[in-house]
Amino acid sequence: MGPYRRAGAAAGDALRQGGEDVRPFCPRFNALSDADKRAYWAYFFQALAGAEAGLTPTADARARGPAKKDTVTRRMVRSEGLLQLAYMDT
Repeated sequence: MGPYRRAGAAAGDALRQGGEDVRPFCPRFNALSDADKRAYWAYFFQALAGAEAGLTPTADARARGPAKKDTVTRRMVRSEGLLQLAYMDT
């Protein structure tokens, strides 16, 4: 099994388990079928991307407040994409 398939399997396991962090948002998460759990996460990330970037995959923004330098690129922090991540977020 290659590294990408292992990572995918681990991510799938994590998405199905949910844990205590999901309970405030979906109290019956652990009782859902696997298909419903996948749908929950799909809607969750869609809502998150909508709030962060207006569902615009090419959205980018400078950090608010005092200017900061990205520790990876050594440039001013810019958040990009649907989840508004910066290089230093990795």
